[in-house]
Amino acid sequence: MGEMLALRERQGELHNDLEALDRTLDTLGYEGDLEARQPRQYRLVIFARNGLRQFLLRELRKGEPLSSRNLADDLPRDFSSTVD
Repeated sequence: MGEMLALRERQGELHNDLEALDRTLDTLGYEGDLEARQPRQYRLVIFARNGLRQFLLRELRKGEPLSSRNLADDLPRDFSSTVD
């Protein structure tokens, strides 16, 4: 869970850095088309196809009363081998 929070924090830092670069380019009067020059972004795949759904169904079929918080807390344990 801590690793995911660290990644989320890093993502926020990178977003802020990009925003600062955009403001700097605007200040310097850059008029080019940045949108056309952006590279294709890859998506981050955390779960295998249908992996999250299968996990939730398996946990709910156990018949134990669970809240969404309990399920979320169990995710890192169940998927620790798939998340780097």
